[in-house]
Amino acid sequence: MAPTYDIAILGGGLTGLAMAHALPAHWRRNCVLIDSAEAPSDSAVSLAKQPPGLDDRGTALNRRSLDILETWGLMKGLRDQVGEIRHIEVSQQGYWGTADLETGPKEPAFGAVVSNRQLGAALYQGLQSGPAADQPEIRHNSTVADVRFTADRVSLTLEDGDTLSARLLILADGGRSGLGDRLGLTYRQHDYHQVAYTLNLEREYPSDGRAYERFSREGPRALLPLAGHRQTAVWVVPDSLTLHLDHWTKTDWQQALTECFGYAQGRITAVSAASSYPLQFRQVREQARARLAVIGNGALTLHPVAGQGFNLHLRSLHELGEALQATPDPGNAQLLRQWADRVAQDQRQIAQACHGLVSLFGLQPSMVAHARGLGLAALNGLPGVRKILTQRAMGMST
Repeated sequence: MAPTYDIAILGGGLTGLAMAHALPAHWRRNCVLIDSAEAPSDSAVSLAKQPPGLDDRGTALNRRSLDILETWGLMKGLRDQVGEIRHIEVSQQGYWGTADLETGPKEPAFGAVVSNRQLGAALYQGLQSGPAADQPEIRHNSTVADVRFTADRVSLTLEDGDTLSARLLILADGGRSGLGDRLGLTYRQHDYHQVAYTLNLEREYPSDGRAYERFSREGPRALLPLAGHRQTAVWVVPDSLTLHLDHWTKTDWQQALTECFGYAQGRITAVSAASSYPLQFRQVREQARARLAVIGNGALTLHPVAGQGFNLHLRSLHELGEALQATPDPGNAQLLRQWADRVAQDQRQIAQACHGLVSLFGLQPSMVAHARGLGLAALNGLPGVRKILTQRAMGMST
């Protein structure tokens, strides 16, 4: 007989693992997480406990996200491995005007940057701790071949022939499995015709909690603090320049990063290899229906200009976990649609803010650039506006 579950989560990345944590304990006990990746080996688990290496990519977490991870009991193991963000400097390359946001010495940081490897390991190991009866089942090396919905259940057939069913299917696959298309989900899309390069670097001196956002003629660039002397950079360019940047050497990157961000933390002593991905806006039109909820990048993919993607997804899935707390049926259509309606406003505001920044700083006429610089400089003298921006940066409501 095919095993039956209350909830099935498809996708074992950061979002899928976080969703398992967000579930109320009584649902988590009868939950299965289906992941196409291999199970972590003992050596991989051991590696995850080591300090991040130069090539480990990072994720920016705002204050609200850190608080959520704290409630799940995960920050104790992560606290020494994150780079806090206490000062944010926003400017535009080649023009006057800088905005500075800074937390006081007794105030909490805006957020922090943690390596994806260590965040993933903390999420994974957190699910394995505690009594075995309270842990979700995790099926590694598994891919869903077919999905069928009935009034009260979802039946899943895996590529190895195994079958199972659940009362709620949560898609957390980042849109990569193609299952959303097979389920008839449709999307709003916009291609920015840009590519983001990400890489890490090491400096002479610690980053000291400083983050930078530089808007250039070619696209936004960000430099964020990691633990110790390490930083992570995001470098956005038009897709017409990728053939050129794909051939940049580490020396080329070192020179470009120094010219853009300067020597505030001393010389760049090492850079990692760069990876890249195309940028687009993509939003599912139907985030919830009976027996189905879509979360993470599969629900909404944003431009990285404000670094808010994972933070937004974490808030949405945390809200879903709370919505499931008291219901007797996790796949109830009305409950799921009400959840989707509640998180839609947050998603809309963040999406509009990201798209607005890309559009505003994409305008190149000199008069517009000088006006932007005046606006950035004026923020430093407007404490009320600075407070709102500070709260937004921390992921808090205003």
